[in-house]
Amino acid sequence: MVQNMPDTRGRRDAEKRARELLSGKVAFIGDVGQAAAERVAAQEGVQAARERARELIEQARREGDRLIEQARSRVSDADAGYAEAFRRAVQEGWSAAMLTAMGYAAPPRPARRVAQSSTPDDAVRAVPAVPAQRPVEPVVDEQMREATAA
Repeated sequence: MVQNMPDTRGRRDAEKRARELLSGKVAFIGDVGQAAAERVAAQEGVQAARERARELIEQARREGDRLIEQARSRVSDADAGYAEAFRRAVQEGWSAAMLTAMGYAAPPRPARRVAQSSTPDDAVRAVPAVPAQRPVEPVVDEQMREATAA
């Protein structure tokens, strides 16, 4: 029996050393498990970010469309107001020639409805181009004074 004791002690020492070695490894495997879980969560976060980005892009596109439509509506309203003011000035005695001599462009005539065209080019030609207009300082020269005095 005395001979079994060293074997038991040796066995315990070996197991103790093995536990010490494994305890360090167990801590590392815990780190690996945690890192793996964080990796999965990060990958899921990319997918969630991708979906949110798509939503934001679509939202921005709709907002951009709305802003463009508002701007076009303001241009249309401003064009109508300008045409009406120009028409009233002509009715009150100003000639279109005098107004254009002062730098005010004649407003475009309303586009006539064109029957369905056979080609897209025909449709484009049917819509008058609206020249860019900028505010102009009225200039009154001798001819203008003479024209309005008469």
